[in-house]
Amino acid sequence: MSPQPDLSKWLPNAQVCAQLGISPRTLDTWVTADRLHPQYRKRTGLRSERVFDPEEIAAQLPPPRTSVVRSPESIPQLAQPSAQISQSVAESAQTGLEALVAQVAGQLMQQLLPALLPAPEPPPDPMYIHLKRAAEITGISEGGLRRLIKAKNLSAIQDVFTKVRGESLLDMDVSALEVKPPAKPKRGKR
Repeated sequence: MSPQPDLSKWLPNAQVCAQLGISPRTLDTWVTADRLHPQYRKRTGLRSERVFDPEEIAAQLPPPRTSVVRSPESIPQLAQPSAQISQSVAESAQTGLEALVAQVAGQLMQQLLPALLPAPEPPPDPMYIHLKRAAEITGISEGGLRRLIKAKNLSAIQDVFTKVRGESLLDMDVSALEVKPPAKPKRGKR
């Protein structure tokens, strides 16, 4: 039988999850997939604790990210504006302060112009309007609009919902609507 390793320096579940940046459920999945191999450390008066080898956990850590520091001149997008600015400074020394102000103002206008343009117009009204919205617009009940559609005085389509053609709302003929007096309440037997 192989000797039992010293488990006192091994890491418990919570520490392993914190080091690897994973949830306890992911840790269980890794153990099930044999990606990690836990041992159980006995504790006096308590249940055994699942622990992991620190070397095995270190092997699971992603490699450290290294950042490369580059000079602005080595990046074409950054090198070009600095060349333009240095060229503009040289020209301003020759032509004066007005040329520099005009050039800076021109650059600012190019950058700020998109923000100053008016917002695009909202899209045109939809070709078909939901029956409930058409009832709100016209002031006619949904039942009244359904009767107009049935009498062919209002064009509509049956999609998932009944939708009324927007143009037909403007020139609909409401003569098909019968105006009925309110019904008398029915009296029940006493």
